Amino acid sequence: MYPNNIASIVSLMAVSLPLGGTVGHTVMSTVFNNVAGVGSAHDLFDDLKNLASLPPERFAVFSHKVKMAVVWAYVALVPFMLLVSASSIHYFAFDSA
Repeated sequence: MYPNNIASIVSLMAVSLPLGGTVGHTVMSTVFNNVAGVGSAHDLFDDLKNLASLPPERFAVFSHKVKMAVVWAYVALVPFMLLVSASSIHYFAFDSA
C-alpha cells in the first residue's frame, strides 16, 4: 500500500505493540484488583494457602468474585477495541478517495 513508508510503518508497529500490551495489562490488572477486592481488609485475599481451608460457602464467594473480576477486566478493554475499530474504518473509508 505504501512501499516508500515501510520502515516508518514497521518502526511504528514496533513501538505500538508493546505499548498497547502494557496499557491493556495495566487496565485489566487495575480492574481485576478493584472488582475482586484485592488489597482490601478482607481476609479472603491474605494468603493463597488459606483457600484450601475455607468453608465451602466462603470459597464460593471468593470464586464468584474472582470470576466476575476476570469478566470485568475483559469488558474494560471493549472501549479501546471500539475506538480502534472505528478509527480504522474511518481511515480506510476516507483513504481510498
